[in-house]
Amino acid sequence: MSASAPFELDELVARVQALTRRRSGQAQILSYGGLEMNLNRREVYRSGQRLKLTPTAWQLLETLLRAAPEAVNRQKLEAAVWGDRIPDSDVLKVHMHYLRKTVDSDFVSRLIHTVPGFGFALRENHEQG
Repeated sequence: MSASAPFELDELVARVQALTRRRSGQAQILSYGGLEMNLNRREVYRSGQRLKLTPTAWQLLETLLRAAPEAVNRQKLEAAVWGDRIPDSDVLKVHMHYLRKTVDSDFVSRLIHTVPGFGFALRENHEQG
């Protein structure tokens, strides 16, 4: 038996989460800070306003929503979107910029925050320290 696993733990976690989401047509809604994601309808709203997301932005936001208000490290975000095919370091930054623009630009308060040296988090202003 080989000492190395056939896949990384983060990938296993992402796959288990994906399987968990595929329940028998049960409505699933993730929400945080006025942000609401309907997993079955593939719709996202913030304060009642529908947001249009790319598939990559959707995966990033879903990962952040599932963890909110806890921070998610860069590796977990990359694994959730790209699996084993981790892109160049700037690719995540570009997608997070797009996601921030979509989720935060039309609103007074920001929800998406950088956690320096770690990753990103969805947090309401009063939760920051």
